[in-house]
Amino acid sequence: MATETITIFTPSEIMLAALLGKTFRPESVLDIIRSLSDLGITEHPYDAVCVEKVHERLQWYGYNANEANQVVWALRERAK
Repeated sequence: MATETITIFTPSEIMLAALLGKTFRPESVLDIIRSLSDLGITEHPYDAVCVEKVHERLQWYGYNANEANQVVWALRERAK
């Protein structure tokens, strides 16, 4: 019996993906959203704790500080 993995994105994740798509390749956008999804950041408003968590998580996955800042700015735009 084969099992399938289905990824369902929330509306806020889709909005974040649209904002990230202006800067990152589609594969990177999906990777970033998957990297952050378990933190619950895409559902909560932008704040200082989110910024720290985003930087920490993305640097763990190999993104540099500039790329992490671009994600933070996208989160800030989405929260407006």
